[in-house]
Formats: sequence, C-alpha cells, structure tokens
Amino acid sequence: MPIRSGENNHPDAEGYPVYKPKLTINAHDNWIMSIAVRKIDKPQIVTSNSEAVPSFASQHYMIVTTSRDHTAKAWNLHCNDRPRFRRMSSRFVRTFLGHTNCVSDVSIDRNGEFVVTSSYDGSLRLFKTSTGETVHRFGDKYSKVHTKDVLSVEFSPDDRLIVSGSRDKSIKIWNVLGECKYSWDDAHDQWVSCVRFVRNFEKHSCPQLLSAGWDKKVRLWSLDDDKHQFSTMKGHTGIVNSLDVAPDGTRSASADSEYIFIWDWEKLKSWQIIHAGGFVTCIKFHPTIDELVAAAIGADIYFYRTDFMNLKNKKRPLVEVINHQYLGKDYNKGLVATSLSWSPCGNEIFVGYSDGKVRVFEDIFIQS
Repeated sequence: MPIRSGENNHPDAEGYPVYKPKLTINAHDNWIMSIAVRKIDKPQIVTSNSEAVPSFASQHYMIVTTSRDHTAKAWNLHCNDRPRFRRMSSRFVRTFLGHTNCVSDVSIDRNGEFVVTSSYDGSLRLFKTSTGETVHRFGDKYSKVHTKDVLSVEFSPDDRLIVSGSRDKSIKIWNVLGECKYSWDDAHDQWVSCVRFVRNFEKHSCPQLLSAGWDKKVRLWSLDDDKHQFSTMKGHTGIVNSLDVAPDGTRSASADSEYIFIWDWEKLKSWQIIHAGGFVTCIKFHPTIDELVAAAIGADIYFYRTDFMNLKNKKRPLVEVINHQYLGKDYNKGLVATSLSWSPCGNEIFVGYSDGKVRVFEDIFIQS
C-alpha cells in the first residue's frame, strides 16, 4: 500500500529560510504558462539583430517562456561565479510569433537549435531558435490535426519525435517534419492535460510516454510499431493537472487539486501519496537528484523527497519551502506560480508567475 503523508505537510514558513529571487525577468504582459531551459555550450549573447557578443560568465542558459499573450520569448541568462563578483543577468533575445491564442507549453531540443510550442489555437509550431522563424506549423498539410486547444507538448529524448496532448482527448506523435506518425483519438475520457516522454529510452524496446487527464487517470503508453498499448494508473480523485518523469526513469509524479502521487510506473503502482494542501499547478523533478521533486502550490514552491528509504524510516517528505514572503510588495492574493523549470545542473530553479514575471532562485538549501 502507498504511504499517505500526514496533514502537516503543507506548513507555513516557520522554520524555513526566506529566499529572495536572485533575478527577476519581466517576461510577458500576461500569465506565464511554461518555461524551458537549456545550457548554452558556446558562451555568447545572440541578439535579435544577429550580433554575437562574447561573454565570460561561467554558466550560460537559454530560457524560453510562453504566455497567455499569444507569444513565446527567448532569453539568455548569464551567471558569473567569480568569488567576489557573483551575479546573474538576463538579456532578451527574440519573440516567437505566429500563434493566435494562448501558448500553453514549450520544449527545447537537446542542442538548443529548435523550439516546439503548443497553443490553444489547436496548433503546434516548430521554431528555429537562431532566427525565430517558423520551420513547421503542424497540421498545414496533414489531416491528423488537433481539433481543440493543445495543452501540452514535448520533444522525445532523442529529438526524433514530438508528443502533444489536447482538449480533444487525443494524444498525437509527430516527427520533426510535422507529419503525424501515431494518434490515439480517445486517449483519455476527458481533456489530456499533460504528456511526457520516459527519458531512459535505452532500457526499453520501444519509446514510452506518460499522459495525465481530466478523467483523473495517468496512463503509460508504448509506441510499438505493431501494438500501441497503454496501462492505466488509478488513485487520483481530482483532475490531474501536472506530470513529470524522474531523470533516471524509475518514477514519475502527478498532481491534482490536493495530492501528489509518486508512481513506480514499471509496477503500475503508487509508492507515495503526499498531501499538498492546495492545487498543484506544476511539478518538476530535480535534474540530478532523482528523488527530489518541486511543486508549485499557490504562490509558494515546495520541495519533497520521494525516496523509499525516507518513507520506510518515516521521515517527512517536505524538505524545503520557498514561501511567498519573498515577493514583498509584489505579492497579492491572486498571484499564482504557474510554471517551473530547473537549470540543467539543478543549482537554479526558474519560476513563472501569473504576473508575467520569471523569478530565479539559486542555492536552495535542501534539508536532509
């Protein structure tokens, strides 16, 4: 039986340090819907007029944000780790245009060359990051398109496939040319809210992915050439709004309006149920600590450990909190943390908010 955590797992800020954002980016004029981050291997700042400016910061990231304002935007983030001059700065790169409604989700390929976005206008767009031009608008030439809002999109770990989930209850698999290769027209009984690939492809004979829906179900799909089978994981009592897969592929997390489920999806069972105490808008596993997951609840960010040894020893899963006190004058009762993304090394976490800002936190102390 899964272990259900106690009622006190959503405490106030007492006993936890008050974190202040290292950097605040005024990204959009409306809600931020999603954030994707990639490390830039060659340190340079590429501006919208194609000028390349050398930079000597030790860490460089490309950030792509999407919003209800119908746009996606790219930013360069530079972290200077010199001991006496440690600082963080951002620079706007460009806007990705073309969608006619809210841009709901975004994914960046491994090399940072392409960005794929999903939108409430029912389409997907593949953009070239260096120019901002649309390479493909999925559905222009093919009949297998989404008929309603597309809520989620992601590149496969090898960048050869793209998965999308929609309000039309379908899940579709595309190649990078915009051709639909697989389609499950009734993947869920209600809206498909989130789709994510299982990251450790090499352990399986065929690609696998997880989906979450408004039908309170989480499903595991196998993209076999002959049989596109799925298994259902049950337990949620509310709409499943967010989903993520641990980097090692051994577990996944899904969240509804009150609980976070940690799944051993190879056994199709939950091994932990965390009482979140509020609606979870987004969950993200740490990129290097497989058992650590971050959850956005209201304007707060909670960090939970999901390793089985902690459960066996009856340790509390909540290990750290970024409380809304850090927002100061920016805080209002209607403010919501809408999206999360870790930096590839896990030293920084990027949080998108309903006020259109991205706040970056670093060196989060994770209590043992």
